Amino acid sequence: MSTTAAQVAPAPTPAAASVRPRPAVRGVGLVLPADWWLVPLGDPVARRRAVDRLVASRTDLPAPLRRQLRTTLTVQTARAASRGGWLVAFMLGSAGGVPLPLTLTASRAPGSWADEQGRARTRTALAAQVGPAGGGGRLEAGSGAFGLVLRTVRERPGALPGAPRAGVPLFLVEHWTDPGDGHGLVRLTASTPLLALRDACLDLCDAVAATLHPDRPATDDAPSTTGAPPSVDADGAATSHDTDPAAAGEQEHPR
Repeated sequence: MSTTAAQVAPAPTPAAASVRPRPAVRGVGLVLPADWWLVPLGDPVARRRAVDRLVASRTDLPAPLRRQLRTTLTVQTARAASRGGWLVAFMLGSAGGVPLPLTLTASRAPGSWADEQGRARTRTALAAQVGPAGGGGRLEAGSGAFGLVLRTVRERPGALPGAPRAGVPLFLVEHWTDPGDGHGLVRLTASTPLLALRDACLDLCDAVAATLHPDRPATDDAPSTTGAPPSVDADGAATSHDTDPAAAGEQEHPR
């Protein structure tokens, strides 16, 4: 990428207290800040419960806006699930009373970078998105735990969950990489209306993308009794079949 700060570095080894033992699930792990609200997409029931809890937590909104927010999030997360998504994460923090919203969607997309032809196809498609016909932006290359990472940075009109109108300018960052596990490409899509803080948001998105790493395989001394991955509970907090992550500073969500 163009600057050192924008490089996508290999993921560091998380501290023991910040992760939880879990069986391997399609070979990809992702670490997220502990105060982000997670909506798992694989199970429709868990997805709906997570959305309901998120909406219920927004006691700052009047009832009509909470109803609109529930409808918007239900549609948004269902659409993400239908497009290969496994997780939507919401940063709902604030600074000085000013909201700092950011939405991150993690998904798998068809494709392989096993050869240069596959990488070239992705580069061509992404270049079209950030070209003049796509509204402008930039495409950059870096490296991560799985090798090549392609990043697009652009702005586009969009809609915020619960916002009374569409057409809000959004800052959009996407990271693409190929874990080489035969399940397609990994795509992280982040969007925020905080255009004035685009540099800080870009650094945050790079930091999250840098945590993508090969998922630890299950071992004989730490078997899964059900073969199911750890899930995100109805409160949006990542949970494990084996440990309580309440004291953890980060959430790890495998795929």
